[in-house]
Amino acid sequence: MDDSPYNPTHFPAPASYHWTPRLQRDFLEAFATNGSVKISAAKVGMSPSAVYQLKQRPEGAAFRIGCAAAVLIARTRLADELLDRAIWGHDETTELQREDGRSFVKRRRIDSRLGLAMLARLDKMVETRAQAGEEMLAQIIAGDWPGFLSLFDIDSDNKDAEGHNAALALWLAGRDNR
Repeated sequence: MDDSPYNPTHFPAPASYHWTPRLQRDFLEAFATNGSVKISAAKVGMSPSAVYQLKQRPEGAAFRIGCAAAVLIARTRLADELLDRAIWGHDETTELQREDGRSFVKRRRIDSRLGLAMLARLDKMVETRAQAGEEMLAQIIAGDWPGFLSLFDIDSDNKDAEGHNAALALWLAGRDNR
């Protein structure tokens, strides 16, 4: 798990400003780990808007479904962090203005209502088998994440999006038992 703080100056410029299969794989791996589009995009040298643009294009079908699966996988980290926060709380720092200067007050606060609501929503997504569409595909992909990521290990010079989507369709057909 990557707990490094988000700092875009620590990430190198990409070798390409176009989404290669390798960049897509690296993004999906990071996204499944940290659950943040912003941080994951920065790690591969792309912008969050480039992520959303790729998800809207026909050649980004596998990537879009992979993102949905990564969210399901990232829920584990959310559950861990919320449990930790629910048990131990979190530090809140407040700045006070005084006549002789500024001072900071730190207190421990336990309030996890928002996190628990989010966790309940994600649990419902996982427990309810989707009937059709991309939600169903995301659940199948989350069940075999390494196998799905291997679809992105194709020749980077080959920009055949139809071939990539066909590989996704064959992979999914081999895993769906519905």
